[in-house]
Amino acid sequence: MLRKSMLAGRKVLALLLVFLLCLPLGGCWDSDELEELSFVIALGIDKGDVPNLLKLTAMIAIPAKIAGGPSGGGGDGDGGGKQEESVSVVTINCASLFAGLNLMNSFVSRKLNLQHMKAIVVGEEMAREGISKNLGAMMRYYQVRRTTLVIVGRPSAEEFINKLKPKLGTSPSKYLEDAMLMFETSAFLPRVFYHNFLQQYQSYGDEAYALLGTVVKREKKATTEDKLMAETKSESPGIAGDTSRKGGIDISLVGAAVFRGDRLAGYLSGDETRMFNLLRGDFRQAFFALEDPLSPGKMVVVDVRQGSPPRVKVDLSGEQPRVKVQLSLEGDLVGHQSQVNYVDNFNNRARLERAVAAMIKKRSEDLIRRAQEDFGTDIFGFGRRGAQYQFLTWQDWVNYRWKDRFPAAEVKVEVKFRIRRIGLQYGPARPGEGV
Repeated sequence: MLRKSMLAGRKVLALLLVFLLCLPLGGCWDSDELEELSFVIALGIDKGDVPNLLKLTAMIAIPAKIAGGPSGGGGDGDGGGKQEESVSVVTINCASLFAGLNLMNSFVSRKLNLQHMKAIVVGEEMAREGISKNLGAMMRYYQVRRTTLVIVGRPSAEEFINKLKPKLGTSPSKYLEDAMLMFETSAFLPRVFYHNFLQQYQSYGDEAYALLGTVVKREKKATTEDKLMAETKSESPGIAGDTSRKGGIDISLVGAAVFRGDRLAGYLSGDETRMFNLLRGDFRQAFFALEDPLSPGKMVVVDVRQGSPPRVKVDLSGEQPRVKVQLSLEGDLVGHQSQVNYVDNFNNRARLERAVAAMIKKRSEDLIRRAQEDFGTDIFGFGRRGAQYQFLTWQDWVNYRWKDRFPAAEVKVEVKFRIRRIGLQYGPARPGEGV
């Protein structure tokens, strides 16, 4: 009797183990095979051709072509080839963002997937009317990564995406990934991802901003008037696409798009974006050219780096806030056209350091004044970094209404700059002294 009970118990235990082992096998019932998916690289949102509709543009990867399949050309970098075939661009009018994705699935052979999406591109006209309901629809969607780039496309997202055809490879996805490398080497772009954009949009002491992407205006034959205008322009790039050029791809990523709330307020040029990155503490390294303080008419080039994060102090004791920003920078002397001795003459070097600091101070204060007068928005985050923590309760901070007070705030910038290195050549180059 006991033996029969033991055998019955073993059978029950074996059946239970088999049942438990079968449970994980059902975990892939809702999985998708890679061969059944179409990966969206960039998604563009514009105003629709019909009122109250959206125009949705999706750049879809063709994996075999990007990976270098037999008909794809696979990253030959020849400036032409078949790079345009590595992606497929689809545009439709739809009632909402996800309704558009469903509609695309009706004629795209594979199920659309956003998990590898690199950029959300919002058309200029759509951005000026407000983007909250469209970007807000993505906030809870699990396939949208928070490291996705947010770009304002000029003149439209559709045209920007259609012109996104890299010359040095077949992958627009890789080109968009490398956009942030351009930020680190030139500072002509702001450092912003979808996560940062949402944080700033929802903040009471900060405003949102995005990358600015524009379809390039190709160079035309210069007239006398054009030449005179060019002589008055800064050496740094203007708003993306506003400066004609030769060669390269048909889009440009230079500058920033500034928002007030969920609406586009204006643009920053490449030079203004450098100052913007300095004031926010996102600056890495960039070359600056200025007139030689000891030899007028000659140029000096310095490699500027951020020595330490900027210090922001906000005084709320008066009727209007007072902001003090301290920038600590350092850099190297890259080259100069004059014969001035900046190597072992420390007085000359000190004058150059003061000239660089004065240039950055003026450009920074000009940008802050423009943000106050033209945009009416604190894109620098002074409120979040310097004022927010002076309130005892969150509701007190909200009631202070920093964004409404910022345009009238008094802002002062202090800049300290030190030259750390003077390059490989110890003295200035002089004719006839070579080997």
